[in-house]
Amino acid sequence: MKKAIFPLITILLSFVASLILAEAALRIGSRSVPYFNILNAFHRGDKELGWVLNPSFTARFKRDDFDAVISTDENGFRKMESRVRPVDSATRVLFMGDSFLWGWGVSQGEVFTDFLQEKLGERFRVLNRGVTKYGTVQENILLKKRLPLDKPSLVGVMFFYNDFSDNVDGRMLRRPFCSVQNGKVALNNYPVESPVLGGMSRKLRSYSYVASFLAYYWDSTAAPFFKQIIKDGTRNINFGEGGGKSAEAAIPSNLPAGPAHAQKVPAQPARTPGTQPPEGAAEPPVSPVIVDGKTPSLSADDIRIMENQLTEMRAACESHGAELFVIYAADAGELKSKLKSAYFSAMEEICARLGIDMVDPTNAMRAAQPETGINGEPFYFPRDLHWTPLAHRIAAEVVRDYILVHTNAGKIGAN
Repeated sequence: MKKAIFPLITILLSFVASLILAEAALRIGSRSVPYFNILNAFHRGDKELGWVLNPSFTARFKRDDFDAVISTDENGFRKMESRVRPVDSATRVLFMGDSFLWGWGVSQGEVFTDFLQEKLGERFRVLNRGVTKYGTVQENILLKKRLPLDKPSLVGVMFFYNDFSDNVDGRMLRRPFCSVQNGKVALNNYPVESPVLGGMSRKLRSYSYVASFLAYYWDSTAAPFFKQIIKDGTRNINFGEGGGKSAEAAIPSNLPAGPAHAQKVPAQPARTPGTQPPEGAAEPPVSPVIVDGKTPSLSADDIRIMENQLTEMRAACESHGAELFVIYAADAGELKSKLKSAYFSAMEEICARLGIDMVDPTNAMRAAQPETGINGEPFYFPRDLHWTPLAHRIAAEVVRDYILVHTNAGKIGAN
């Protein structure tokens, strides 16, 4: 028995020593931990919102298109990086949004709000409250929490087309969402029944470089490989460029509705295709907003829910002495095709009915680069279809002009 135990102990100690050496080597040789699936790394569960960003956290977000260093501040929002130091009496401008505002794929100092702070100068204080994968429903809830804390004079909500579908998709009851019941908009799954959990695996990846690297290669390579085997029933897998690099392992975008909620949560419709290419795709994704020169239609419920959320956000802003406006982040297909999508038209009409200004940087991008790639390059990453630093900078210039015009016209108070 002792003879059998000794080799096992030797193997175990060797394994532990190897892990320690690997951890030390990675910490010495790596500038920071890389992550592929950010929902598993940058976020923690929240009963009101489903998930929020981890505070005071820095890591690398790495995919085919980019290798970006991301940092959050002590409040759990994207950390501002600017040479400008706003004065104490600066007018506060608050921004709500999803991954476009958060700065998907761009490093510190390259986010829309970083550029905007530089361009507005010390008379303004720019606040970024963007959280990846949020819809307008979550942004509405978060805004009401942040208004008394941030005390803004102006609030900008960044819109992307998938906000319509995110508003009605509870991601298997992992976030609040809305539905139309008996002609009225109802908030469902609030508080959240199954928020994104922390778990030991998340904590381990936060503290261990080895665990983080193993998770990165599992999420980016192994998991899509095995999912494609299961899906296709064959091992004849294409490992060409981009193959299997876009899986969102933690929370897929097309999950069916979860179990019935205690208060009779209605069935959730399938989401509009997201901005990520399908798992195992060998070719860059095609814009779901512009298909064969046409744009998909939106349901009356989609539009009613969006209008309801913006109405509530406008009322909340007004009750705190702030003015609300919308920033339209066009899809790469819209930029390339120069067509007005159903999403743009719907938002334009909603904002007009509510008396909310809508700022659209798309034409400024077209003027800066008349010829763009099939997926909107150089303003969009070709596979992840989010803004590059160039697009963030141009959007900031357009929004700066809007803010300065409002300030000079006396619509908001600059000190």
